[in-house]
Amino acid sequence: MKSNLRFLLRRSLGEHARTYSSDVGEINIPKRIHRSPTDILKALSGTVGVDPTAAHYKFHDDPYLMPYSNPSKRSYALSQEAGRKAAQWVRQTHADLFQHKVADPMIEAFVPKIEFSDESTVSEQVLQTLIDTHQVSDVITVYQIMKKRETGVSVVTKQNILELVCFYNCQDSSDQWVEENWFKQSTEAKNVTQRLGKKTWKDGGFAEKIFEEVLQEGGDVSSAHCALICGMLKHGQVDRAWKMIEECKQKGVNLSTSVYNELLKKSVFLRESHDMVWQFMVETMSEMNSVGIQPNLDTLNSVLRCLEAIAGNKNTKMNAQSILVEFKNLGIEPSLASYAHLIRIFVRDTGRLSGVIRSIIETLEKNPEQIKPRCPTDNLFFIRAMDAIANTLGDRELADRLDKLLHKSDYSLVGSSFSESVYYRCYFLLLMRTSEIDEFMDLYYKFVPNIYVPELGVIQELMNAVEAQMGWKHIPKLWGDLVLFEQVRTNLVAKLLSLAAQGASEEPSLAPEMAQVCWSIWEKIQGGTVRNFEWSGEMMGDILNVILGGKELGKAHIIMERIDRAQDTMTGEPALSSLEKYVDACLEAGNVDAALRCIKYCDSRGMVEVEKLLAKITGSGIKLDGPQERVVYELQKKF
Repeated sequence: MKSNLRFLLRRSLGEHARTYSSDVGEINIPKRIHRSPTDILKALSGTVGVDPTAAHYKFHDDPYLMPYSNPSKRSYALSQEAGRKAAQWVRQTHADLFQHKVADPMIEAFVPKIEFSDESTVSEQVLQTLIDTHQVSDVITVYQIMKKRETGVSVVTKQNILELVCFYNCQDSSDQWVEENWFKQSTEAKNVTQRLGKKTWKDGGFAEKIFEEVLQEGGDVSSAHCALICGMLKHGQVDRAWKMIEECKQKGVNLSTSVYNELLKKSVFLRESHDMVWQFMVETMSEMNSVGIQPNLDTLNSVLRCLEAIAGNKNTKMNAQSILVEFKNLGIEPSLASYAHLIRIFVRDTGRLSGVIRSIIETLEKNPEQIKPRCPTDNLFFIRAMDAIANTLGDRELADRLDKLLHKSDYSLVGSSFSESVYYRCYFLLLMRTSEIDEFMDLYYKFVPNIYVPELGVIQELMNAVEAQMGWKHIPKLWGDLVLFEQVRTNLVAKLLSLAAQGASEEPSLAPEMAQVCWSIWEKIQGGTVRNFEWSGEMMGDILNVILGGKELGKAHIIMERIDRAQDTMTGEPALSSLEKYVDACLEAGNVDAALRCIKYCDSRGMVEVEKLLAKITGSGIKLDGPQERVVYELQKKF
């Protein structure tokens, strides 16, 4: 028995030993993946979607402090940024009061900037730090101080200074003021050639002086020339830049890809006709190939940008397609900016535009990783694509797919505040034309007002859609939004009152609700908070009609009194049907005086229906007192 037990125990232990000693192979530890400081935040943000019911994070999360109209959003955001500017000014002006270092590690942005003067302690290391942080004006100041003291600056540092001042044209960048840049009026509507050709280069300025010093001290001739030429081309000094390029070619100075890219952008200013512009670009790209300069994405976008400027040429579309194929063969995939230029090139050819945009959207749907900023002008894509889809093609399906791409990707690609408004204006107007009113209002509730505030034109079109599709139940929402968006205008209120009158007539069950809307409009206007508003007779008639439909005779008396008092200053007249309805309601309530006042108003306005209205009183069976009989008699004498 014991021997059998020992045998089973040895067998069991042996099996376990064989199990744990089995060959598991070599363990490969993967290489460490470099993570940026914000990767965790990006991963967390990817787990949640955009909440359209929440206001932008830059606004206070408080219903009393949250702006809803475009003017208030602008003023709130810019006021907050003005506060930051003021804080920076105080910190800079009274730097001696902000010497405490409470942050560890120290946050450079919270430390007062050093004010440099002739007495400041400066060195090449200080100069290089300023270059790295792109403080252009301070770089120029410190360099001039060192030059006065005859302190040596290496030619490498001078080359870095040259590249910095050429890029920024000797001016500090305004990129830190996010809200100002966001709310700047877009120049997209201006002619592309005008935008590209504006000259801002400072002739004979600091950049050209430091360029001469770099050459005199034996710096890299090619790098120095490339920096200066790029700066001149970037800031509109095309003629001098072209002459310098020709000199470099004659002297055998090598030019960089950046120089050729900037040169391609300015092709429309170097040649006269469209064909000559295209020929110049072909020659430039051939020259790049002959000298062994590899093109990049900026090269592609520079060519497409110029082709956009000459889109009227019959060969431009074919040339654009051949360029895209050529660059794809080189392994250079187009960016969103490339697609934006392509859309503008084909926008006049409606027959082919649909295929171009559909192909672009299909490509981006299959490769969502391409929907990311790779070029400074990538934010042009969504606004141009939606504009073309809505206003040229009228394709609802493409518009929905494009909008889905935007909200699944980096939303900053929508561009500035102006671009965002244009994008949604085009989208909303298309949806209004292609959707039932209830379906459209579902989307309206989703995006308005936190993401988009409709402009006056969009609200006008929405009212037209409500009228065409008899969506009377949405009238209270429209009035509430007019107040919320600070868009109470005479023409919009007149249209809304007309809709309320139609709605109360078409659906009597909505009459009380329409009466509430009209009375709310009356109280809002009479409250004096709306400027430059003028009542018309037609508007007053609509209010009178709707309020009577809601069985609010007391309020109708107030409206009629205003109509009577303002008859000499108010344009137009109330509809006779509204006045007749008022007379009937007054007689039903036994108020003959109010009915006679309305008839006297009709008589003063020369209406021919006065006799008909008088017959209502005389035939009502109501006993008239002496003054009332005299009024009736005086009116009857005129017939």
